[in-house]
Amino acid sequence: MSLLSRVIRKPADFVEHQVHKVKEGIREEVSEKVHKLILVISLAVLMLFAVLFLSIGLAIYFNLLFDSAVSGFFIVAGIYVLLFAILFVIRRKDYLSRKLRQYADLFTKSMY
Repeated sequence: MSLLSRVIRKPADFVEHQVHKVKEGIREEVSEKVHKLILVISLAVLMLFAVLFLSIGLAIYFNLLFDSAVSGFFIVAGIYVLLFAILFVIRRKDYLSRKLRQYADLFTKSMY
């Protein structure tokens, strides 16, 4: 190999190496983000099931308490509607968004 071809090849090898390092860094970062996303989705699905079965259990308890077949389900639905209404009213408040952001930061920092 001639001296000229070696001199030309060295910068090209350096650039190829740098591109490979950048690609590997991006691949690792995307992999980490996907891993976190899968974990958060899994936790959310599990919490959804927990809330669902707790709600059904609470509704059945109210049904037994009031000796009715449906009143417990309406009471639990009313609780959810009340929670929704409260959150809907205070959704524009800066306090709620600040607290939710703090909780989200705490949750993500405690995971990793």
